[in-house]
Amino acid sequence: MLAGSLSVLLSCSGGGDRAAVDSGEEDAQVGQVGDAADSGAGEGIVHTYAPTYDAVWNEILVPNCALVFCHAGSADYLQLPSESAGYASLVEVRAEGPLCVDSGLKRVVPYEPDASLMYLKITAPPCGSKMPLSYGYPVTLDPREIEQVRTWIACGAFDGDAGCIEAGSAPDATENDAMTDASSE
Repeated sequence: MLAGSLSVLLSCSGGGDRAAVDSGEEDAQVGQVGDAADSGAGEGIVHTYAPTYDAVWNEILVPNCALVFCHAGSADYLQLPSESAGYASLVEVRAEGPLCVDSGLKRVVPYEPDASLMYLKITAPPCGSKMPLSYGYPVTLDPREIEQVRTWIACGAFDGDAGCIEAGSAPDATENDAMTDASSE
C-alpha cells in the first residue's frame, strides 16, 4: 500500500513516458504522447496547439499538471484546481515555491515568455525542477506544446480562447509612438 501511494505521489505527470518524443520517434496516434493511453491520462485529448489559454489548459495543464498529487492538490504552491483558478494563479503572479520564490519571477508575464517562469520551467528552469514531472523525473513536452505555451504568452497570455491577432509580441513603444504621431497630424 505504501509503495503504491508513494509511486502515485511521485508521478506528478500523467503524460506518461515521453522517451519516444525525446528520441524523435513519432507516435502512431495523433495527439497521443508517450504511453499516455496506458496511464489513462490524455485520453480523448485532441491537440490543436492553438496559442490560447483554453487550449493550453485542456491540452497541456490538465493532463500534465492539474492532477490531484501535483498542482490540483491543495498542498502545492501553484494551484490549478480549475481553469479559472489556474489562470488567476498563473498570470502576473509571483512564484511562491520555496525553490523559486527568491527568483522574483512571475509565473506568466504577458508578452514575455523568456521572463515567465511557466515557460522557463518547461525549457530551461532557473530554479527548481524542469516540468512536468513523471514519477519524480522531469520529462520534455512535445516541441509543439512548448511552442504553444511560448506563443500564448508572447501574444499576451489572454484568458479564454482569445488567440493572437498577429503572432509575436506586444507592439513596442516605437510602434505606439508612430501611431500617436500619425493621429496627431
